[in-house]
Amino acid sequence: MRYFQKLLCLLILVLAASFGVGGCVLLYSDFSVQRSRMAAANAAAHAQACTLLQTEILDLQRRGISTGDAALTARVTAQDVPAALWRGDTLVCATLEGLQSLPLGDAATVTVRTENSIYAVYASDLQGGLRLVTAYDLTGLYRDRNAALMRFLLLEAAVLAAASAVTALLARRLTRPLAVLTDAGAQIAAGDYARRTDLHTGDEIEALSRSFDKMADAVQEKIADLEADVQRREDFVGAFTHELKTPMTSIIGYADMLHTMQTDPDEQREAAAAIVHEGRRLEALSRKLLALLGLNEEGVELTAVPLPALWPRLHAACPDVTLRTPAAAPTVRGDADLLLDLLCNLVQNAAKALMIRHEQRVGLMDRDWHPFEARMAPMLNAIGLHFATEGFTPAKRGHAKNFLAWGYFQGADYFKDQAETIRAELLPIENPEHGFTAAAAAFAREIEASPFPVCLHWRCGDYLLPQNAALQVCTPEYYAAACRTVCQSLPQAELFVFSDDPAYVRQHLDAAGLPVHYSTGAKSAAADLALMRRCRAFVLSNSTFSWWGQWLAGVPGRCVIAPDRWYANGKKTALYDHDWTLIPTK
Repeated sequence: MRYFQKLLCLLILVLAASFGVGGCVLLYSDFSVQRSRMAAANAAAHAQACTLLQTEILDLQRRGISTGDAALTARVTAQDVPAALWRGDTLVCATLEGLQSLPLGDAATVTVRTENSIYAVYASDLQGGLRLVTAYDLTGLYRDRNAALMRFLLLEAAVLAAASAVTALLARRLTRPLAVLTDAGAQIAAGDYARRTDLHTGDEIEALSRSFDKMADAVQEKIADLEADVQRREDFVGAFTHELKTPMTSIIGYADMLHTMQTDPDEQREAAAAIVHEGRRLEALSRKLLALLGLNEEGVELTAVPLPALWPRLHAACPDVTLRTPAAAPTVRGDADLLLDLLCNLVQNAAKALMIRHEQRVGLMDRDWHPFEARMAPMLNAIGLHFATEGFTPAKRGHAKNFLAWGYFQGADYFKDQAETIRAELLPIENPEHGFTAAAAAFAREIEASPFPVCLHWRCGDYLLPQNAALQVCTPEYYAAACRTVCQSLPQAELFVFSDDPAYVRQHLDAAGLPVHYSTGAKSAAADLALMRRCRAFVLSNSTFSWWGQWLAGVPGRCVIAPDRWYANGKKTALYDHDWTLIPTK
């Protein structure tokens, strides 16, 4: 049983016991008072009846009238209350069934229950060996008591029901903070160290919540410290590996030269000196890096370092780079070894950047050199340069350490082995969260109801800017020719237009008499793709968005109409499939 259930049962039990005992005590206390009052009244009435009967018997005797059984019966019958008269052990008369069988002595009082009534019976001895018994009806008193008891029980049931509901709410309110603490503990145990309870109950549970949150803060800080320590060590490994690569390369190169080549003594001494120089620099650099990362007891001491004193060491560390160092240079405060490593990195990175800029300037990367790339690609690939030229060009890495892939890489052949997986993963999601509105859903139903829906995509916007002249291929004349082609081959076709500027398309589109529907309900590119893929034929612009729309459709034997060139400057691309219908452009 949960704590909430235990608390609820306990509170209801306490309420039921308290209310029941209190109500019963009050009810029976009131009943006792009323019965005592009635008993006193009945005793007085009995005494009065005895006095009256005794007086009448004495009056009859004084007047010489017989006091036989008949006269006594007449007197008893005239009483207002049920009564019985005895002469010794002999019953003279009885006006209530059952009184004659009661062997009562003098001053006796009993309560008699009959089938439907309750009586209080009193007995008293009179002169002449007579005994008078009277009975007083208590049925109404007991009936009132039972009715009051029933009303009390009904009231108690109603009160307990209401109290149970209130108690349930109270118990739930009392135990809810415990549920919050339990849930927070489970989330922290699962790895959510930012979880906090932040309870404000004004009682001991709030104090427990603050203690819990302090514990969570301490745990989070410890975890952060551990993660920072791990990251610091990983950074050290990466930095150490990177910083030691250059001197290690020099050491290995000179050692390999000494091992494999026949050199004269001067070259041997030069190579050995270079190995010693780079080895010492390697030792000093590793020691300083350890100190910087706090993994060594030694610290880094900053001193005045004149930069001209570093030039010879810099030339020795970068033998493959031609350097011009100023004779006059300032003195800086720092560590000589770390400053030398910094300068080495700057020089080597600058040399790489200048080499790439030089290659770009002389035209090695000029995309207009397709014939050159085609002829030279095998040789360039051997030294680590790969060109994607016309069509699909599989990348084959040569023996070079560095590998540069250059090109547009546009074409389905690059991922044809994974086409279905990609199509399933990139399939647009058709729900409001991705811009698929009610208007988009209505437009989708129009597409599905069409006998032959044709998607026409017209990219405007940035394509119409003067600086993008190379992209201005799909003119209004191109779309007019494409629509005539659709009309001739697909007379039942209907055009469904997708564009970033529908107003421009409405003004310039010659649809060759075909019905035209304009998409206006989609609120995102994903929603437009979800609508476009429903079509069975496509009129493309020279836009990657158009290409993906027709490719995601995956309709077997779909008709695709495209411009005969993707760029106005004649640059080729591998985006075209062999079965596309191409429209000549100027």
